[in-house]
Amino acid sequence: MSILITGGTGFIGAEVVRLLLEKGETDLLAFDINPSTKLLGGAEDQIDVVRGDLGNFSHVLNVVKRLRPKAIYHLGGMLSVPSDADPAASFRANAVGTFHILEAARLFEVPQVCFSSTLATYGLDIPKEDIDDYTLQRPQLFYGCTKVFCEHMGLFYKRKYGLDFRGIRYPSIVGPGVKTPGVVQYTSWAIEESIKGKPFTIYVKPETRCPVMYFKDAGIAMVQLAEAPVSDIKMV
Repeated sequence: MSILITGGTGFIGAEVVRLLLEKGETDLLAFDINPSTKLLGGAEDQIDVVRGDLGNFSHVLNVVKRLRPKAIYHLGGMLSVPSDADPAASFRANAVGTFHILEAARLFEVPQVCFSSTLATYGLDIPKEDIDDYTLQRPQLFYGCTKVFCEHMGLFYKRKYGLDFRGIRYPSIVGPGVKTPGVVQYTSWAIEESIKGKPFTIYVKPETRCPVMYFKDAGIAMVQLAEAPVSDIKMV
């Protein structure tokens, strides 16, 4: 059966595509508003790539209706800096786009949606104690606001319609070739510029601490989340 990856030509999405191909999945479709397939590194010859807008319900409905996937890896959306610069566009891409994915999954009986969320749902004043599923979320970025809303939409679809909705709150993702600006993308750029032998000024206070995750590990985490037995998916 097929799998749909939104944001499938993006940083984590392209890695998810490669991992699924390695696992023997052959019926994959990458859905993305970005026409560039550079990050797929040749994998675009083994999958379908469809250019589409998550904020356009027809685009989402058409691809889900045609594919009838067994799972949707929902990695598409607008990141932090562009979201704060254009909240209306962010709301359309992130909040409305996720609603379109969830509603299409309901209408065409897609059993599972795996969602990429973010630690930005907690804001900057994260408590010093361990974070769990009941830690208060008070995002300070519009990006984080949309992700909190999306998480709760997914939980609603899980409660009301039985959708197997799962999510990961990613930290800052590091890896080569990050282009889209984000509030913590200095974590990748500092490494890249150093390798090139160029100076780089980290634009945060010295005491700042930022959790990071390698992009390949981010892809592995999403695939493993989708494959985990439903009995193992619990709130903690």
